[in-house]
Amino acid sequence: MVFTHKYFNMAKSINKIDFYKHLRIYLTWCVLFFVINKVTSPNVNWFIYPIMGWGISVFIQAIMVFFPVGDEKVKATSHLPSGKEKKEDFLDLKPLQQKNWKEEDIV
Repeated sequence: MVFTHKYFNMAKSINKIDFYKHLRIYLTWCVLFFVINKVTSPNVNWFIYPIMGWGISVFIQAIMVFFPVGDEKVKATSHLPSGKEKKEDFLDLKPLQQKNWKEEDIV
């Protein structure tokens, strides 16, 4: 299946936007985990574990977005319409036909 250059670039930019959203949420929660840890139990540093676990997924997503390999280039188009709509002119509309309805047809 061949994708046009326009749609491939659009999918890449959508994937980058999604990554930066994920990174922003991750960094916000890192700060929150740290604050909650220091307020509730300052002697035990448990905040490292959720940060590391979530950080692995952020790292994997960064690799998939910025260094796509093989089939990942095709998966980058997952945000695009499916089927024949991936062509440049994806709206194949038929002309609207005017019907002359009578009152008794409606009731």
